[in-house]
Amino acid sequence: MQDAPIIRQMFNRISHRYDLLNRILSGGIDIYWRKRLARMLHRNQPRAVLDIATGTGDLICDILKNNQSITSIHGIDIAEQMLDRAKEKMKMKNLDSLVTLEVASATNLPYSDASFDATTISFGIRNVKEKEKAFSEMLRILRPGGFAYILEFSMPKHLLPRLYYLFHLRVLVPFFGGLIGGDRKAYQYLNSSIEQFDSPEIICESLEKLGFSNIEAHPLTFGAVTLYVAKK
Repeated sequence: MQDAPIIRQMFNRISHRYDLLNRILSGGIDIYWRKRLARMLHRNQPRAVLDIATGTGDLICDILKNNQSITSIHGIDIAEQMLDRAKEKMKMKNLDSLVTLEVASATNLPYSDASFDATTISFGIRNVKEKEKAFSEMLRILRPGGFAYILEFSMPKHLLPRLYYLFHLRVLVPFFGGLIGGDRKAYQYLNSSIEQFDSPEIICESLEKLGFSNIEAHPLTFGAVTLYVAKK
């Protein structure tokens, strides 16, 4: 796991091609993954939402689409240039009146206790060195009865999907990351960060140990991604 300053620099470098490469490398399935999270969040009708490691703001856009319950949504990220892209996107979609974007870390959220009805993080928790501290911060700023939604890559358990997934991560992702994004090293990190990340069982144990309840882990696309839901 790399330190936060290195992660911040890396995401700032690839910010200009981040959305394009997400679509290409996932075959567009990343859109479906985020929509699954947004639909699950909608069931609980939160009013105030915090999106952690918001990147270019794609998840915020999905959450706000056809959702009448949300009155405000905050997005934080450690990479300033990713947030610049997110701000452009919010303005273009006329969402800037509902959205507040700021630089902040997942392990030190600049909000009071019990400030939000829901927290979300998509494909960001594996980049946090102290993930338990980030989970604790989510718990702290959630109101009683609030939910944390965590979307993250995971390793398929069955052999054939796992072999294809490893080929995709180790060969295709760095190749296209270098060809299109101009930063092969950043996408080699993507591969290693996924392979080294904790299993869904360990993530659920961590959430329970810290005080979350009603914890669910939903495997998506043969287990390539897992959507976690946990209640305060």
